[in-house]
Amino acid sequence: MNDDLEKPGPKIGFFLGMAILVAALIIAGVIAASTTTEGIKNVALGVIGSLLASIVFSVLSEYADTPQSRVTEALRRSLGAVRDIEAEAKARVEAGVISVSDKRAHKPDYWFSILEAATSQLDMVGNSLSGWVHAEYRVRLKATVARILRGGGQVRIVLMDPDSDLAKAKTALLGKDYESAVRNFVNLLEELVHEFEESFDAGHLDIQLSKDDLTYMMIDNGRDIFVSPYMAVTRADHPLVVQIEGGSGYAEGYRADFEKLFSRSRQAAG
Repeated sequence: MNDDLEKPGPKIGFFLGMAILVAALIIAGVIAASTTTEGIKNVALGVIGSLLASIVFSVLSEYADTPQSRVTEALRRSLGAVRDIEAEAKARVEAGVISVSDKRAHKPDYWFSILEAATSQLDMVGNSLSGWVHAEYRVRLKATVARILRGGGQVRIVLMDPDSDLAKAKTALLGKDYESAVRNFVNLLEELVHEFEESFDAGHLDIQLSKDDLTYMMIDNGRDIFVSPYMAVTRADHPLVVQIEGGSGYAEGYRADFEKLFSRSRQAAG
């Protein structure tokens, strides 16, 4: 496809034709210069004029800026842009990136569909996951956790340790009460801890608090991974959410990071 989009240069036939015309021009010039016969000289000069006209016309035809050539060039540029988009999309798919979007632009159904896709596994990590403690989000999250536990699956959640110095520093820096936000989320799940005490004791429902600096929010529903990176010292007005194909190298990296993070944390309830 790349070869088709490259602007073609003059063809071999053009150069061959030009060579023949130039050779003929030289011969005609030699004849006109060497002959003493007026008739032959006039014929030679006429031939020279015709050859010069042919050469000029051929060059203009090959390189002229005509409406047709401008249309062709516009089409070539358009096809080139399509090729660039195709290459970018292919690179994203190969890397495992399914979509990149504005986290706050999504309606509740977007997040509920992520939960509904979880069958036997749900891993979540975030500073406080405070958005999930309100209204319908709270109901849907509890229903999903209950469904997974009843089916013998596993739910693991890692939050920022509300008693850590980091939580206090983030609260001061970002103006959000992380200690209360984390405890509200833990209280939400503690309602399920009592209902599914056996699952909790068996480690099928596990809520961990981390003193590490959590740099992203993540939901892994056992299929794809949804990641929203945090800003360092501000709260983003338009945070990104990236959907990553579950079998990709990117997903493998985040899952490995989650496992290490989980192993370094302390249990929140029990």
